[in-house]
Amino acid sequence: EAYSVWDDEGEKVRPSKVFVFAFDPFDLPWDDRALQKAVIDRMEDLLTEDEAIRAGIEEAARLLSDRIEELGLALRSDYVFDTDWNLKDYLRSFDFEADVDAQDSLLDNLLRFIRMAEDTLFGGVLCFVNLNSFLIEKDLKEVYQQIFLSNLCVLMLENQHDETSYE
Repeated sequence: EAYSVWDDEGEKVRPSKVFVFAFDPFDLPWDDRALQKAVIDRMEDLLTEDEAIRAGIEEAARLLSDRIEELGLALRSDYVFDTDWNLKDYLRSFDFEADVDAQDSLLDNLLRFIRMAEDTLFGGVLCFVNLNSFLIEKDLKEVYQQIFLSNLCVLMLENQHDETSYE
């Protein structure tokens, strides 16, 4: 079915900017661009909130730059860094991402994924497709509890009607 998504101001928005779809709980979208951007933005916010950590990181970055410039003295031409150090570029350069272990259970990875989305202060909607088909009732209750505690917007799409009601 064709559908459209509207924001609180009545403006139409692209679903790709609103939803993060999890079609397969065994292959969660850990690398979703919206979530990756949100986690990097969140790390940058945390950096600006903590003066001691920010100063320590800036000092470490200055030391790294100095050491690389010392290496450059062995070259015949002059070289310098074109830009100042910045956390976003550093995190992207070194592939900062959620630590996922393929050996962990499906439930553990689902809970970790929800916590990651919560960490990012993600303003979109997580959409899980047919999650009931993969989890037993006890595990499903735990996922729902984590979702409720996270205060995230979550849409559950199921291919079967379920009479079960969860508080």
